[in-house]
Amino acid sequence: MTTVLVTGGVVIRCVCPRQVDTPGFRAAAAAGPSATGRMRGVPPGRVLDAVDRSLARRPARDLYVFPDPLTRAVARARRWLPGPTARPVGRITASR
Repeated sequence: MTTVLVTGGVVIRCVCPRQVDTPGFRAAAAAGPSATGRMRGVPPGRVLDAVDRSLARRPARDLYVFPDPLTRAVARARRWLPGPTARPVGRITASR
């Protein structure tokens, strides 16, 4: 599934990274591990590389861009198994 505005040649993607390692993310992590879910951030370069790879595919295959395998796995699990994944994800988001 992908969206292309044919007349202008615009390709639309939804980039879905987990936390990105930025100065703001590092400040939040330093303030308290629970603020970031105790996870490490994805390097910004990895996010940009994933977007570039996605845009280079012709024809475009996917609407969503997942910069790392963990994010893709969690997104699929939440979609295919919403009940069993709700509790663990709720614990992570509630601790913020």
